[in-house]
Amino acid sequence: MRTLTAKQEKFCINYLLTNNATEAAIKAGYSKDTAVVIASNNLTKVNIKNRLIELRDKTESAKIMGVRERREMLTLIARFGGKLSIPAIAELNKMGGDYAPTRQDITSKGNEIKSSRIYNIINPETKLLLEKLENVGRLEPNTDIRSEPKQLSEPVIQTITQ
Repeated sequence: MRTLTAKQEKFCINYLLTNNATEAAIKAGYSKDTAVVIASNNLTKVNIKNRLIELRDKTESAKIMGVRERREMLTLIARFGGKLSIPAIAELNKMGGDYAPTRQDITSKGNEIKSSRIYNIINPETKLLLEKLENVGRLEPNTDIRSEPKQLSEPVIQTITQ
């Protein structure tokens, strides 16, 4: 394995501190004009990747559970946890990305879609006009407009097309 130059070592340390490769390259002493390219190249070099892994491992605190330790703990719970097995398996699935993406209704902004009386969604000015016309006998009210809507057997999904 090839050893790192002083600039590459500084790059690795600054990359762990900032999590920004271009900024790390500039702080390591590379030119601002070439920092983007050098940063990208550095992140593909095996010796720099290995050094980053080594530095990350050294900086992890023994007090904080790492991903591997969490997975091992959840696996033990899943295998021998009795009633806690199912939640542990579910959490392991989440960590592994094993769930299919969830479908969301973007038209309701995440709120429950409730049926509404059509009369309740008419603007107030139109309601007043309708009531005045009913009172003078020029309009015969439709009783369906004020009654509860029929429930649909299947949810209605709005499709947005461009």
